[in-house]
Amino acid sequence: MTIDTQVKTLARICGENVLRSALGNIARMELQKCQMLLAKIDQELVVFEKQFSLSSAEAWKKYSAGELGDRMNLMEWMAVYQNRLSIQKNVQQLNQTIEP
Repeated sequence: MTIDTQVKTLARICGENVLRSALGNIARMELQKCQMLLAKIDQELVVFEKQFSLSSAEAWKKYSAGELGDRMNLMEWMAVYQNRLSIQKNVQQLNQTIEP
């Protein structure tokens, strides 16, 4: 059974309001998990930012332009920052799915 079929079946059986509520709860739980991950990642990024005396956003711009080289700790920093960007995008999308 596809997810679309499952959603339609649940909406028909339980009603759209129940399904919306359940999906909203799932989205809120995932949002909370993402926010906790972001807090942990931000702590990691602070260490790199102090080490390099550069914000992660600025470092990302320079790294993407090939201006910072390819040292291992720099590449690790950029991987952590890229992970943060990905999770932040998920947070934005989850926020859009949660109805007020």
